[in-house]
Amino acid sequence: MRGMSLWLALVTVAAACTPAPRDPAAVGLACETQAARQIPPNTQLRTTPRVAVPPRPVCGFGAFVIQPARVAGGESYSIDLNAGLRRRAVRQCMARALGRG
Repeated sequence: MRGMSLWLALVTVAAACTPAPRDPAAVGLACETQAARQIPPNTQLRTTPRVAVPPRPVCGFGAFVIQPARVAGGESYSIDLNAGLRRRAVRQCMARALGRG
C-alpha cells in the first residue's frame, strides 16, 4: 500500500510540473493586442498614377465615331505600412507562447 501512495504522489507532482495546455484563441488575442501596442499603424494615403488616354477611332453598330480623350487613374487609397511587421510579431509571439519556437 505504501508503494501505491508513493506512486500516486509522484504522478501528482509530475502532473503539476507539466505546463497546462494554453488556449490558442486566448494566446492569439493576447499576442495581437501586444503587437498592436508595440507596432502602431502607419497609415499613409496614396494615389494611383494618372494616365492620359488619347482620343481613338471606334467602329461599332455600323458607325464610325471618335472616342474622346480621357484621364484614367488618380484614385486615392490608404495603406498600413506596418501591417506585415505586426503579423510577424503576432506569429513570433504565438510560437513562443505555445512552445513552438
